[in-house]
Amino acid sequence: MKFHNFNNFAFNMKMLAQHLIVECANGSKVEVNEPLVNQSNPNINFRSITGGELEVGSMYWVSKLEDVKKGDHVLLDNEKKYTVVGIAQDIAGGLTIYSLKYNNERRRGGDSRF
Repeated sequence: MKFHNFNNFAFNMKMLAQHLIVECANGSKVEVNEPLVNQSNPNINFRSITGGELEVGSMYWVSKLEDVKKGDHVLLDNEKKYTVVGIAQDIAGGLTIYSLKYNNERRRGGDSRF
């Protein structure tokens, strides 16, 4: 039996929820209205050897979806695009917590493998 913490905290989840579009690797898209929580430090920047800085932020997405894989993309209404980089499950609560990573568009294409 699952502990239904998603419904017990429905008010907070509803207040934090935002419209998200999940792009899966197989080309399918899923629209959800679930919380996205900012856990990033805005003071973290990485200096590039070729000059400039790379701003990196991370978010956590609390979801009832279970079939999202690492590497899938999450799009926000403000057109920011995040990539799923980590997955954790709250089995008792029936939730999945996805760690998302956003890389600023100022990145060079050749740096994407790092």
